[in-house]
Amino acid sequence: MKDGDEDEDPTPSAEDGEPNATVVRRLQQGVEVSVKSGGENTGVALSEHAADRDEPNAMFIRGLDLIRIGNFDLAESWLRKAATLGSTAAMINLGLIAEQGLGSKRQDFTEAGRWYKEAAQLGDTDGMFYLGLLLGIQGDTNMAIVWWRRAAQGGNTQAAERLRQLLELRAKDRLT
Repeated sequence: MKDGDEDEDPTPSAEDGEPNATVVRRLQQGVEVSVKSGGENTGVALSEHAADRDEPNAMFIRGLDLIRIGNFDLAESWLRKAATLGSTAAMINLGLIAEQGLGSKRQDFTEAGRWYKEAAQLGDTDGMFYLGLLLGIQGDTNMAIVWWRRAAQGGNTQAAERLRQLLELRAKDRLT
């Protein structure tokens, strides 16, 4: 990223030597989920004042801003507040923080799974997708299929692709 180019994405990238760039990109995926459900003015920069007034979208965005600068512990605090008020995007990002072991947090798949499942049970297809990924990593491919199928039925294309790949692998294994 070049200094002074206003049109470029200010998000750190691995090319810039930012070690957390991939994590930040993954965590930012939740913004789209939050913005879609937050009304026409959600996409504009929300003030710190709005976050302090118990507005979950503002708390979520504040948490993402803190992630961008590497303050994962304070970001987690804001994301927890947003999750308590029902922000599934915040729940998913709390799951990612736990799964990656960011900030002072140790990697905790159990906590990650709880956050993903809470978002999934509220109907969030991204929560279903990430829960499926975690279950697959842990070897529970049957439950991964269940959650990916639900997410795919809800329109999540990533889940549909993972489901297709896994079912294809299983079919090949049966033939050999």
